[in-house]
Amino acid sequence: AFLESSRMMLSSKPEAEFKELATSLAEARLTRPEQLLAAVDRAWSEIRSREFQWARVVEESAALRRVSGKDVLEAFDRWLAPGGTERRRLASLIFGAAHRSGRVKAQAALESAG
Repeated sequence: AFLESSRMMLSSKPEAEFKELATSLAEARLTRPEQLLAAVDRAWSEIRSREFQWARVVEESAALRRVSGKDVLEAFDRWLAPGGTERRRLASLIFGAAHRSGRVKAQAALESAG
């Protein structure tokens, strides 16, 4: 019910609202880091990943500006909507050490569900 109502909510939004949000996110992405540590972290993440895309922030900002309402709906239908072509299940279970039997039962149930 939640995902169906979310799809209806997304489809009822006007295109201007999507553009406004995309522009806002793009501008926020371009905001210069206020602390040196944040700027250094960005640089080191490029080095650690060995991608060296020094203009990543600019490229991501430009990509965000191109997002349309149609793009958002297509992504929703593909990855989130029930029956989506690339939808995957995610289960996050946390058990303390004292609850090993519960963990074993939950793991078996997840594995049998496929």
